[in-house]
Amino acid sequence: MIHTRYLLVFLILSTLLMGCDVTKSAKDQALFKKIDDIHTQVKNEEWDDALDNVDKWEDTYEKRLWKMQLLGEQADYEGINLEITLLKERLKRQNERQAIDSIIQLKHYLSAIYDF
Repeated sequence: MIHTRYLLVFLILSTLLMGCDVTKSAKDQALFKKIDDIHTQVKNEEWDDALDNVDKWEDTYEKRLWKMQLLGEQADYEGINLEITLLKERLKRQNERQAIDSIIQLKHYLSAIYDF
């Protein structure tokens, strides 16, 4: 009976620890890919396309937020919200350097959440 409990606890802990490697689903990977696409559009000065993609990215992000709240720190996903707002403004002003800074910051927050 006692061995069964230890075995059960071991199996649960093993599953949780090994499960950390598979926390990024295809939908989560799409967040990273789309940020790279937006980065390319900013470098190519495709401001309207980049702004449209930020809006689409934000929709996807909001659908994945529940998972980020489970995986990450509050400061990380709140930082994403702030950085999205800043990025939109920087794209509207066509400020490449600041837009790229926001993109880099978004990547950092995503990595902090998913690569724990």
